[in-house]
Amino acid sequence: MCNRRRDSCRPATTLGKLALACGLLAGHHSASAQHARDTTAAIRDFDAVLAFAIQPYVYYSSTTYLLTGPMRSGRDSGTSEHGKFYKCGDDMYYGTEDQELYIQDSLYITINHERKAIDIQRVDVATKKNLDLLPLKKAAIRRLFRDRFLISETSVGADTGVIIIRPQTMFPSDRLRRSEMRLEFAKQSLLPLFMEVTMHLPEDGSTQTRTQLKEKGFNVSHMADSLNGVPYLVLNERASIHFDQIATSKEQAELMPHWTDKVSFDPISGQFQGKGDCANYRVTKTF
Repeated sequence: MCNRRRDSCRPATTLGKLALACGLLAGHHSASAQHARDTTAAIRDFDAVLAFAIQPYVYYSSTTYLLTGPMRSGRDSGTSEHGKFYKCGDDMYYGTEDQELYIQDSLYITINHERKAIDIQRVDVATKKNLDLLPLKKAAIRRLFRDRFLISETSVGADTGVIIIRPQTMFPSDRLRRSEMRLEFAKQSLLPLFMEVTMHLPEDGSTQTRTQLKEKGFNVSHMADSLNGVPYLVLNERASIHFDQIATSKEQAELMPHWTDKVSFDPISGQFQGKGDCANYRVTKTF
């Protein structure tokens, strides 16, 4: 049993973002199924690389970068955040500069420091089942990947493997809506090093859209494209996650922050209240 004073949160965290990225990639339709032999090894390695996250004890730190462009300044508009994830048994924690998530003591608590708000829910069985970090272990999802994606695996040097996932395309318009996921991992340890999702998203080429994008600092002249004589603008978005440190020891996992560090509970009134730096935060309880 984990130290109840040091527990955790859920992967709407860095790995949750990876699952979201898979969902975004899945927005395309397939042209033809890829043979199972072409994807089995890559899918197996993809699961093996992410398998560290379902160990009983997990800690990792990461840096996430979000970039949008092209911008007129020559530098794309970007944000970054630093995250720490802990997993100890069924309990999890994930925190960044702006937000903290806890799943502990049958509670799901979100603390949003930007909005100065605390949301508290009960954790039910269905919620825990949805925390599966390895969706490709499910046969139906493997079939989806074989049908809808082109998956390849290669190497960068002797120590680093690379898995690249691209959606297959069926319609000519998909030429403007391109996306790719790239996962780099250490071959010896099978631990992730870097993951990046790149998307090229079409916008209509109307005067109104061009004006709005220019006002926001976008270099519209570098976004121009066309299909069958119809002008489009293509917006580039890139999300990258660098895994800075990964550990699967009980000692490291038990250093997890606990929700009682930021929230107090009155058993008589049944009310929660922020404390310390969160003392003035608005609290919403849904049970």
